[in-house]
Amino acid sequence: MEAHTKFDIAHAFVATSNDISKLWGIFQNAGLTVTATVSCTDGLVRHFDNCESLVQYDNPTRAAINSLEISAKSRDPYTTAEISLGARYSAPISISLRGEENAVSSMRTYISDAVDGMRAWYSRLSTIDFLYVWFPILMVLLLLAQIMSPSGTPHPATPLKKALEALAIVVAVIGGIAAVIWAIAWLRKRFFPVATFTIGQGLSRHQHNEQIRWVVIVGFVVGVGASIVATILLA
Repeated sequence: MEAHTKFDIAHAFVATSNDISKLWGIFQNAGLTVTATVSCTDGLVRHFDNCESLVQYDNPTRAAINSLEISAKSRDPYTTAEISLGARYSAPISISLRGEENAVSSMRTYISDAVDGMRAWYSRLSTIDFLYVWFPILMVLLLLAQIMSPSGTPHPATPLKKALEALAIVVAVIGGIAAVIWAIAWLRKRFFPVATFTIGQGLSRHQHNEQIRWVVIVGFVVGVGASIVATILLA
């Protein structure tokens, strides 16, 4: 009996040469013909028909791997399989399998186990929707502004100079908030990527970014801790 399955996995991943070889081997052991398509930062799409040439790709910064698609097929029995890693307009990992029921079920299990082992430790930071973080913060700031603003009896018209000063302060605050949001978004994209390929030179880049990630995390924790201590001491 024929069956098919298609599912996405939303966690950030770090794909090593061993991980890619394992995924390739799952299809190859099922008797499928396997190929890979790699999209790189230099605008070229590279094609590989064997695993050895893929994992030996130098992966330089100039032509670093953006996304990887491993495809497999067989005519007898009819079977198709596809794993997409790091595609731009879809989930970090997308999997599609079609063929005989037992083969599809077996491949799904093996692939799920292999992909789960690729999960990045910072996955939550990479995939969280910051809308759920910034919106409550902005609401609290607006509430504080409303509480602190004068109310009650009407006040005389504000002089132009003071009005301009107040406007400048508001613009500066909004600009500061926008700058912080932009900086955090850039920091996450640069050092907490959803898709990482440690083939070739990608391994040294990953190790370098790993050091920076720990500096960022430790610095954040220390900063929050210092803020809490200062608040307690000033209370």
